[in-house]
Amino acid sequence: MNVHRVSARRVAVVAVFTALSIALAKLLPNIPIVGLPQGQGSISPTVILYPIMGLILGPILGSLTAVIANIIVWIIPPQTIFGLLTIPAGGFSAYVSGYIARRPNLGWMKAAVILAILVGCWYLTPIGFEAPFYPLPLHATAVVLTLIFNRRIHSWLEESSRSYRSIVALLVAFFAGIMADHMWGNLMFILGVGLYIPMKTIRDTLNALGVLAVRMGLPNIPLKGLGDLFMFMLPVSAVERVTMTVIATLIGLAVFRALKRYLPQI
Repeated sequence: MNVHRVSARRVAVVAVFTALSIALAKLLPNIPIVGLPQGQGSISPTVILYPIMGLILGPILGSLTAVIANIIVWIIPPQTIFGLLTIPAGGFSAYVSGYIARRPNLGWMKAAVILAILVGCWYLTPIGFEAPFYPLPLHATAVVLTLIFNRRIHSWLEESSRSYRSIVALLVAFFAGIMADHMWGNLMFILGVGLYIPMKTIRDTLNALGVLAVRMGLPNIPLKGLGDLFMFMLPVSAVERVTMTVIATLIGLAVFRALKRYLPQI
């Protein structure tokens, strides 16, 4: 009897998160990606849901739910190659956040390893040599924060008397997950250049950004390659991802408190 109840809860929660992902992806405006041809891909607001899936469902079921939701979202037109390649991104996000928040022993270490591998993959690409400092402000910070707070993130979430610790714990766990999603997206963007992203589009984008910089009164620094594009957009990415982390934390904290007593049974 209890086994059936647990299974029913899991199915219900997975279905709810899947439906929410589809609704957010199709009803809310997506964020355009600078450098991608128009209509070839964008950033979905479902990024906010991925770490929450990991928190509520755990790293394995949460990542599986994120991938299933992304597959369904991609099947619904319009379909893009970039969208296909970034289907696993949500799984990485839920996996990392879920291990940090829900696994009190070595979960934080597994999450840090995944983050470190993704950062390492950046340096295996040609762009890693063009922009070696790109991962440091955001992605490397996510690794460092995970190592610093380690198992305390889980213990702080279990506390009920100090809510500010729960907020800090979720901020760290969700930031790590969202940065895992971001790095996978970066890697798939690099993979697509020359395949489905024409080099002419990249050159036109660099020229447009150079003109924009001059109009804003910034130094006239010529942008020559894809590494320059990533570095130019780094402040924008930072604001975007920090905002997503804060929104996910506010939503996730409310959901976590509402479902906390049921989590051992999910």
